[in-house]
Amino acid sequence: MADDVRRMATGLLRALAFASGNENLQASEFFLPDRKLYEKFGFDYCQPFADYRPDPYSVFMTRVL
Repeated sequence: MADDVRRMATGLLRALAFASGNENLQASEFFLPDRKLYEKFGFDYCQPFADYRPDPYSVFMTRVL
């Protein structure tokens, strides 16, 4: 069951990575696998965008479409 949920979440994240140019992800170590997946799909770290402000609990990533 847990493996199925992980596969579904990974598939959803992949779809979002291709559909979106900017992402705000959590900075904690718990979310490191998520950030690595975004890196795998071409996202780079960037400064806060839109109305976001610098936050020690968030990381910001972008990808040129």
